[in-house]
Amino acid sequence: MQPLIDHVNRLFRYHYIPHQHLSIDESLIGIKNHTQLLQYLPNKQHHRWGIKLWMLCDSVSHYCLAFSVYRGAKTDEDKAQIQQHGLAYTVVMKLLEMGDYLSKGYHIFMDNFFTSIPLAKKLYEMGTLITGTIRRNRKFLPAIFKGKFGIGDKKYCRKGPILALAVREKKSQRGPVLLLSTHCKAEEKQILRTRRRQENQETRPAIIHDYNSYMGGIDTADMMLYTYLDERRTVRYWKKVSFNIFSRMILNSYLLYKENIHPTNKPMSRLNFTVHVI
Repeated sequence: MQPLIDHVNRLFRYHYIPHQHLSIDESLIGIKNHTQLLQYLPNKQHHRWGIKLWMLCDSVSHYCLAFSVYRGAKTDEDKAQIQQHGLAYTVVMKLLEMGDYLSKGYHIFMDNFFTSIPLAKKLYEMGTLITGTIRRNRKFLPAIFKGKFGIGDKKYCRKGPILALAVREKKSQRGPVLLLSTHCKAEEKQILRTRRRQENQETRPAIIHDYNSYMGGIDTADMMLYTYLDERRTVRYWKKVSFNIFSRMILNSYLLYKENIHPTNKPMSRLNFTVHVI
């Protein structure tokens, strides 16, 4: 299936210029076949067992820009990079290099598995911004983030271009949520929330507002994909991967169709578009 993956990655980046905000996350193709690629992800809703994909998506349109199948460190080059920088660092750099998205001012959103101080510094040097949550046990974090936080406590720290925030908003949170950004400022944003049919204005840190707005690109793309995904059981796992890739191609085609249709024309539904393709 590797020739198909290489071909699709070339097509995806050839036909689309993304918005500034991109997101990186993992996705899962659900299988239970006997293969060395099998992974277990308990947090995924549609499947928990399957083949893991590293994905780069547009956070605005949810267009899939690039992806790779997680196969472990198979080559000596992969082993050396992972030992030197870590798996998350290596995955992010490979996805961005795959589509030539470095040094162009893109803003990448990622979760706490990928975010680290060395990665933020490296990407900033290469003209790429990041925002993401970060784990408390990461290296080089400020010492004040390791203390106790009361409800509503909020602490900012900045070193050069990197801004870090620790905040505990609810009693149900045992510890603070940590975020890291090379783009946001230490400021508050006014947001409008509707509760029980009443609109209320609330203040929220700008870094949290941006993260909530643009991080869900891959989860939304998966949700759109599995709405019309036609899965069949098979003992050959590469068949399921191939048909999943075909479905992503059709979804990307529909997103291109919606963005390029004339504003006065009403776009056809996703179902009708897929039927026309068939």
